[in-house]
Amino acid sequence: LEVEVGCDHPQALASNLDLILKMSTLRMMGKGSNTSVVLSVLELLRTTLEVLVSNDYRLSEVEAAVCLPCLMEEVGGNNDNQRRLIRELLKKATQVYPASRIFAMLVEAASYTRNQKSRAEALGEMAALIERLGLEQVCMPSKALPAIGG
Repeated sequence: LEVEVGCDHPQALASNLDLILKMSTLRMMGKGSNTSVVLSVLELLRTTLEVLVSNDYRLSEVEAAVCLPCLMEEVGGNNDNQRRLIRELLKKATQVYPASRIFAMLVEAASYTRNQKSRAEALGEMAALIERLGLEQVCMPSKALPAIGG
């Protein structure tokens, strides 16, 4: 798996981004995906996000909906390296997608997952977003806090 894909051709990367995100999600969520494959996919996503950030690209709703929920579910996995990379990806995602929307996705992920580790990690990521950007930047407290508490 070539991790440096798209670095020399950011327009080609942007043109094929939906395909890259869909395939990455399928590889991560697929039955039988071993740790090394998932780590390679996460490295690819990290490089992809770095290229997008350096080119001031903004993810569309569809692009974000393809990969971010998957990352939010997988952040509760057993592998420490995977969790570290996913946390890094979620942090970097705020540079290409509105933090308030990521926060809303994390609230939803924490509400609906059955995996307690994923729930705890989602809550941790929400806390990190609030700490980094401030409560007013990531959510409307009157709507988000009851959802988090309930």
